[in-house]
Amino acid sequence: MSVAQRVRNAAFARLGTGSLPKGLRSREALDGYLFAAPAILGLLIFTAGPILYSFYLSFTQYNIIAPPKFIGLENFRTMFLDDDLFWLSLRVTLYYSALSVPLRSLSGCSSRCC
Repeated sequence: MSVAQRVRNAAFARLGTGSLPKGLRSREALDGYLFAAPAILGLLIFTAGPILYSFYLSFTQYNIIAPPKFIGLENFRTMFLDDDLFWLSLRVTLYYSALSVPLRSLSGCSSRCC
């Protein structure tokens, strides 16, 4: 075996590819997935789950007593066409963001100190 081949084999061994037996590589992959599983499950349960459920509820008429009743896009039609407070709150939010973000960036002040 030449020196170049030994150097190449040593480099691959350090990277974990090329010289490990297939069973050992799959075992290491399984271990990695098992270590990541709690974080992935937490993300799915506490982040993706509520986001998807809120998306579902946005197409229903829902109060805490009765089960959700599917009404399609009616909530969005009401919000955009019949609710004046939506447009006012959107305008106030955009105004605040347009002033607050640049001023805080320029002053170097985060939300903790102001």
